Amino acid sequence: MVGLKSRAKLFAFISLVLAMSSVLPLSIGSASIGSASTSAWPKELLPLQNVIEPLCQISPGIEEASAALKIQMRREEFQSRYWIPTVQAFADYGLQDTDSTGVRRPNILDNSRGRLGLLAELNLNPLLGPHLKSRREHMRLESARLASTLTFQEKLAEAIDLVLNLVVLKSRDEDLEVTRTRLDRQYRTVQANVRAGVQKMRDQNRFEADLLRNSESRLALQRSIKEVEERLTALTGGGLALTKASDLKWNSLLDLKIDPVSTIVTSPKLEQTRLQAEIRELDRELSLKETGLTFGLSSGLESTNSNLAPAWSLDSAREPFQSSWFVLLSLKYPLWDNGADSLKRLEASESERVSRLEAAQAAREFESTKVLLLDEQTRLEERIRLANRLRELELRSFQLVAADYREGRAGYLDWIGASQSLQESVRAQIDLASEWAKLWMKVKRLKGEMAGGLCEDRK
Repeated sequence: MVGLKSRAKLFAFISLVLAMSSVLPLSIGSASIGSASTSAWPKELLPLQNVIEPLCQISPGIEEASAALKIQMRREEFQSRYWIPTVQAFADYGLQDTDSTGVRRPNILDNSRGRLGLLAELNLNPLLGPHLKSRREHMRLESARLASTLTFQEKLAEAIDLVLNLVVLKSRDEDLEVTRTRLDRQYRTVQANVRAGVQKMRDQNRFEADLLRNSESRLALQRSIKEVEERLTALTGGGLALTKASDLKWNSLLDLKIDPVSTIVTSPKLEQTRLQAEIRELDRELSLKETGLTFGLSSGLESTNSNLAPAWSLDSAREPFQSSWFVLLSLKYPLWDNGADSLKRLEASESERVSRLEAAQAAREFESTKVLLLDEQTRLEERIRLANRLRELELRSFQLVAADYREGRAGYLDWIGASQSLQESVRAQIDLASEWAKLWMKVKRLKGEMAGGLCEDRK
């Protein structure tokens, strides 16, 4: 009867602490990485989603960031329950040459001895700041979430940058094909005029040389395209990226809407540096609590049967289960530690001071980045407007020069100069479209929205 009561006490104690743990606030690990990462992608870049989604499964960097986040979630959950006792079952069994009264028995097998029971133990150091450690792990979880967002954005930006470079190169190649068609048509006209004796062979040779230069430029450009395609294939793990990248046209990039830079109040990097500063502050507080005079408190409840009999004995258990509990208070003070405690406090203090400086530097860099992005947007808008107007003028100029050349009022140099100017104006538009898309990407990265609903299963 005594054994049943003892076990009942133990299990009641365990049930109580487990019930109390059920009301403990849960970790926020189920929250998404980056509160703004669910923003929808613009329709102009929808083809890119299928391009970069494979990164979520094959990128070592993304997988490493995801694993670090999952581990930190567990750490935060574990540390937040510092006041929940541990429960363990134990059993041991052996032989001894005397019984519990110290009397030697003839048969050693009759003197078997062992223990069987459960132990619930709580090692609590309330003055050593377990609540601070719990808060620190919570901050580390937030920092890990921000680190994951930054890693995701970095890898996605790398893939998108390659896609944009591919779009630019292919668009230039298409424009070179348009130029080649224009040159070839004029070359055949000049060739026919030479045979008819209307024009000299010199113009025919010049147009043929321009065609050769066009072919050489396209071969070099196609080599660059091949290099980017292979880098993109290696990064995304297949040819899907190349197929979908072809659906992206340079002129659609100019329709991207840039978020107002002036309304951005923070960024993942800035928040991460601020969190690191707060973590270092907690480290300093903990170093003060864990050095010098320290206190410790531990308690436990144990229920055991400490004298078991072998199975062939008449008694299945010589003693009933017995319960005991304990509460221990410990005080420690280092009389001489060769400066170990003061070194810990100094390290924590200096680390906090440096982290505060880093947070201030990050805030200045954030504001400077906003100014630069706003300036870049303003200048890009003006450059795009000028490039569009220039394209119209160069096209009109070429049409006039081409007509004059056909009628003999303009020479070869006039024609080829107008053609090259037209080609350069188109190239400028293509380059500016890519710069505009990259500006969109910079703003999204600053806001922490570059991940935009991607890699959800990696969180």
